[in-house]
Amino acid sequence: MVSLPTGRTAIVSEVTAKMLVELVEMRLLLEPFMAGRAATNMPTSVIVELQERVQEARGAANGPDVVNTVDQLVHATFSAWCGNARMARTVNDLHAMLALARVQDLASRHADVLSSLESILRAAAARDADATEVEMREHIRPFTTYFASPSHGPMDR
Repeated sequence: MVSLPTGRTAIVSEVTAKMLVELVEMRLLLEPFMAGRAATNMPTSVIVELQERVQEARGAANGPDVVNTVDQLVHATFSAWCGNARMARTVNDLHAMLALARVQDLASRHADVLSSLESILRAAAARDADATEVEMREHIRPFTTYFASPSHGPMDR
């Protein structure tokens, strides 16, 4: 993990599984709420575009890069439409801190991730903020479980 204090040199700290889980727990608190707000703010045309991108990813040779790209697009779009710039920045910062870990996680869950994105977008298309929150939480939750498992990497707990 790299932090850049104002006017100072970069500080690199060891990334632990505990740190990753804590970051994802923050996402679990913020991002579902943000997604629910975005579901009521986002134009239908944007939701349809995202649904098309998920379908394209499902039809493509959906390796980790394709799935990661569409997953990040969905998350970034929900951030952009949540109506709370501070929350969007915080969630986007969390995404940036977790970027490499997300690629590892997505490598083995292509179909599950795409199905989960479809569920989120269906709820958003129905303008159901509560269902969108639930679907986003369920989309993020496996990521927490992945890094809490002792079998995933040499990181200290």
